Amino acid sequence: MIASNRLWAVLGLAPHYIFEKHAPEGSLPEENLAVEFGGRIIKGRADLIHGEELHDYKITSVWSYIFGDKPEWEIQLNLYAWIANQTGHMITRLIVYAILRDWQTSKSRDAGYPDIPFVEIEIPMWSRGKVEAWLMDKIIELEAETPRPCTPEEMWQKETKYAVMKKGQKKAVKLLDNITSPESIKFLADLTFPYSIQTRPGVVSGANRTVL
Repeated sequence: MIASNRLWAVLGLAPHYIFEKHAPEGSLPEENLAVEFGGRIIKGRADLIHGEELHDYKITSVWSYIFGDKPEWEIQLNLYAWIANQTGHMITRLIVYAILRDWQTSKSRDAGYPDIPFVEIEIPMWSRGKVEAWLMDKIIELEAETPRPCTPEEMWQKETKYAVMKKGQKKAVKLLDNITSPESIKFLADLTFPYSIQTRPGVVSGANRTVL
């Protein structure tokens, strides 16, 4: 594996180390959690339990924050809270503290753009019944004679992109999802310089299915 491909994974560990060392007095950083359910041991590791709050630290992009499309965060934190509440805690609030890695000062005055590269995101809390129904569905899937294939989302699959390249320039002018849509055809027709198109195939970067 190319070392640079692991850069963000390595950097993602840094906030955990820092926040663990400076956790509020009386809180529980990096709390290991486990409980038996449906014949399986369900495990998790909460970044921080502080009173009735469960915190998680993420490094993500500005656009992930703006569009708010992270259902896996909601599942993860609700599973952790459910386990915690089965083992003596009383979690009533879920919070993600996100560091926005590509935040730009020049855009901070734009409407809807975060003022600073650090945001607090409240995660909706599920009922106990909803969590346990989700878990049972996953257990049934795993115990099936023929498990279903992972979805592209579960495999963190990146879609194929088409990079519009200007001669003599290393960075793409634009990344297109396809080159046959009316919008893409118009964009290419309006270019005033010679260009080439590089196909950047989609790749599967990992498995995102929750392990039980």
